[in-house]
Amino acid sequence: MSFTPEELEERIRVVEAELSWLKQGRAFIGRPTNAPNAPPTGKMTELFPDERHLPNGTRPTLRQSIIIAMRERPMDDWRNDEIIAALGAREWLPGGKNSYHSVRGKLAEMAREGHLVHVDRGTYRLPREDEQP
Repeated sequence: MSFTPEELEERIRVVEAELSWLKQGRAFIGRPTNAPNAPPTGKMTELFPDERHLPNGTRPTLRQSIIIAMRERPMDDWRNDEIIAALGAREWLPGGKNSYHSVRGKLAEMAREGHLVHVDRGTYRLPREDEQP
C-alpha cells in the first residue's frame, strides 16, 4: 500500500487532531499526558478528588460522586438514568425514597454552577477545559 505525499499529510493531520483531543481530555481530568500514572491535578480535581484519593471508608458527597462517575467517560454526554445507574453501582445513591429526584436536582444545580454542561433535557456532560468555572 502506497500513499501520495498529500494522502500522507492528510493522515498525519487526522492523527494529530486525535492526539490533540486525547491531550485535552487528559488535561481536563487532571492527568498530564507525559505521566499517565501520576496522581490527578488541576482545578476540577481540587474540588472533586479521584475516587482512589478519598480517605478509606469515606463516602464522597453527591456532587463529588457524580463527577467521579462521569470521569469514566469524560468526553461523553450522560443521561440522568446513566448517572443514577453509575452511582447505584457504587452504592453512592442518596438515601430515602426520593433519591432519583435528589440526583436530578443536584445535576441541574451543578449545571447552573458550571460544574456540568446541560446538553439537552436530562442530559449532561463534564465541561471542557475552556468551559470550567
